[in-house]
Amino acid sequence: MNPKNTSKVLPTGRGYYLWLQKRRMLYKKLVIGRSVSCMIILCRNKKRILARKEVQSMIVVSACLAGFEVRYNGTHSLNETVRELLEQKKAVSVCPELLGGFITPREPAEIIGGDGDDVLDGAAKVVEISGRDVTELYVNGAHLTLMKAQEVGAAVVVLKEYSPSCGSAMIYNGEFKGVKAVGNGVTTALLRKNGIKVISEEELGDYLALAQIKV
Repeated sequence: MNPKNTSKVLPTGRGYYLWLQKRRMLYKKLVIGRSVSCMIILCRNKKRILARKEVQSMIVVSACLAGFEVRYNGTHSLNETVRELLEQKKAVSVCPELLGGFITPREPAEIIGGDGDDVLDGAAKVVEISGRDVTELYVNGAHLTLMKAQEVGAAVVVLKEYSPSCGSAMIYNGEFKGVKAVGNGVTTALLRKNGIKVISEEELGDYLALAQIKV
């Protein structure tokens, strides 16, 4: 018994033309189907990227600027824009000093022998007005603040100017006489070493305008 011939015989004449058109239609449907699938995947990926960017646009702010009474003397330094950012869930607050182990109220402290960068390098120290060395607490608070900023993917950190922890351009000069000097605080220094942008409350308005963040 001869085996059955299973090879496909192509049509001829007009039949071949109709067969070819059908094949082309099937191919177009296949290509279009794959294109739609790719577009869906791309849209999903775009949404994920936008969501990631939204998380990364979170702002970290000094708790005292948000109105919390966490300064050394039990007061706050409320900034209305910062409070609005917090209420709109565009910002989270931190207090490096409290994270480091301090309580409120506490003695005022200043950096002696340099600024925040020098403290991290071991060339300067943070001392309270009574003379107690509190460098370790400030460094601990700086590292915990860094962890928080990295956790929320902070786009920028807004810290209170002049503080031995949070100053970003000016700090007190270590003589406890109210004299300011160019330099940054310990937390600011650590954040910047890790590539995180730090600004003061005085620069916040310009940053929000540039970043097109409405408050």
